[in-house]
Amino acid sequence: MYQVSEAYKAAIFAPARTVLCRVDDTEGNAILKAADLKSMELEAAANSGDDIVLGSCLCDQIKITAMDPDGTLDAMEWDGREIVPYMGVETTGGPELVPMGVFVVTKAEGKNNFLVEIEAQDRMCKTETTWTTENETWPMTLAQLVARACEVSGIELGNTDWPNADLLIELGAAVETSAKAIISYAAQAAGCFARMGRDGKLYLRWYSDSGRTITAASAYTHTVAKYTVPAIDQVRVMAEEGDLGIMYPETQEATNSYQIIDNPLLYALSAAPKDQQQAALKAIFDQVSTLPYIPQEVEAQGDPSLEPGDMVTITNKHGEAVVMPIMSHKITHNGGMRMTISSQGTSPSEPRQQGPITEQIIALRQKSNVLERDLEQNRLEIKEVTHDVGSIVTEINEITQRVDGLVLSASRTGGANLVHGSSARLGLDDWEVEGTVVCDTSTPVHNATAAGGCFALGQDGTLGQTLDVVAGKRYAWYYQYRLAAGLETVATAVIGGQVQELTDTGGEWAEMVGSFIPAESSARIEFAVAAGALDVADITVIQGDNCSAWQQAQNEIEAGGVTVTSRGIQVTKEGDPFEARLDNQQVRFTNRDTGDDVAYFNKDQALIRSLSAESTFTVRRPGDDSKALRIIPVDTGAFFVVND
Repeated sequence: MYQVSEAYKAAIFAPARTVLCRVDDTEGNAILKAADLKSMELEAAANSGDDIVLGSCLCDQIKITAMDPDGTLDAMEWDGREIVPYMGVETTGGPELVPMGVFVVTKAEGKNNFLVEIEAQDRMCKTETTWTTENETWPMTLAQLVARACEVSGIELGNTDWPNADLLIELGAAVETSAKAIISYAAQAAGCFARMGRDGKLYLRWYSDSGRTITAASAYTHTVAKYTVPAIDQVRVMAEEGDLGIMYPETQEATNSYQIIDNPLLYALSAAPKDQQQAALKAIFDQVSTLPYIPQEVEAQGDPSLEPGDMVTITNKHGEAVVMPIMSHKITHNGGMRMTISSQGTSPSEPRQQGPITEQIIALRQKSNVLERDLEQNRLEIKEVTHDVGSIVTEINEITQRVDGLVLSASRTGGANLVHGSSARLGLDDWEVEGTVVCDTSTPVHNATAAGGCFALGQDGTLGQTLDVVAGKRYAWYYQYRLAAGLETVATAVIGGQVQELTDTGGEWAEMVGSFIPAESSARIEFAVAAGALDVADITVIQGDNCSAWQQAQNEIEAGGVTVTSRGIQVTKEGDPFEARLDNQQVRFTNRDTGDDVAYFNKDQALIRSLSAESTFTVRRPGDDSKALRIIPVDTGAFFVVND
């Protein structure tokens, strides 16, 4: 975990917070400021399988989308460039941002003439370099070997305070491998995983307590397996599958033995004195044997100071607490900031999935070692779903992904939001308004909000709506706001009887979440500001315990310039002032710039500036064809027929 201040810890999980981001180069110069960034999404992991794996050696990946209206960013040379992304939060002591690591850009391309998408991996990708050990001087200690692998890769080693660092290694015959493979085997021999630190250096680490807690108030979803993965109670080293190998401890019957198979750095142990064997295995065992855990996944407000390898305490709404090792961490900054952290592990009733780490090895004991290259490109793959491993967590994750897909589909034809017209793209017809309130769908607002628009409340502006609810049921709510406040500014939000005082956000968007249980069949939402400017977006109220994203109301459809609501169909075109509306009683064409109706047709009357009739034009009383005025065009003019 990155060390942060107490002010940061108080602000990062606050109901209202201002999240920050930027991207620097390695010299500390800003490349992309917060105003340039549309989104950042980082994926990181310390574990490469469905069970806990020693020696995991994975690249963190980040995807950055930046606004580039003039093409300046697209014209820059990005390939191979090193960048340092930052994420953070505004605290009582000022802005506090944490570095997410040193990343190497692998791809950058322009999108839609005003965006640039940048993809990058951390410096672990440099360890893919080929390494032939023929000219190395043997033996060397495990720490010296890892340091040499770093030197070959062009990176620095950040620590050597891990088990077996002084273990002597003798590879024997020359081996053509990669620096990454050696680092991975060394991490396994040390009872660790390998990760790049935020300073761009390589670290061998194991899971450790962060002292941090995530409460139900900060979590949107929490999926927990119905079993506990027991602690490793024995470490066994084998040169090949089926080998009896050597083990620690030898004096107990193991129920959850961890097997290290085909690690060439440990072959020499089979011929070493027994006390050396036991000392090396004990060092690994002491490191990894204190980690029983329950597999789980938590989606919560994002905290960029957390990272894979941290152990955090998760408390649910009943006050029950469980410790979770973070094996994977995905964090997204897109105006708000949210994360998904998880730990994997199969049920004790299932066989442990064990085998080589990143390479297959054909070994003839200590006589010769021939490595078959079978390296992955080390794309971050946290879960590998198989049909013969019945992990409850994996099954739940599969279901969650499918449900997310259904929600996405549903949002295109209306969602579960009880708030009508919440996107601000439908005008104010669904709202009760006092004072100055307008709808803002400008490009900066569109890029910063999920709905693509916001309600801008000016001097003494009030925006409200009454919702139909079921008394006694729980409803969750979510919205974003930004407030430009002065000394006399008062801004409030009222949702289901809960009053929130809104504070200045310094021009940034702040997320708000919560829930309420109504006592009556209606609930009021209302936003108000006096002596300030308040923008509110993504207003959502749904039935349930948690709400973490905007969605449309039922029977609301928005697709391009076509909007369908219970009031009818509205058609607009970007750059064109004219708007068409159709409902069950009228068709109306309006000039939005002037507010004037250009034409309309309803059940009682019509207005049109110019009308052409190709054949006959008739004026008559309803249901009476005998008394009518008809205008009939002919070759020489027109006949007017009256009382026909």
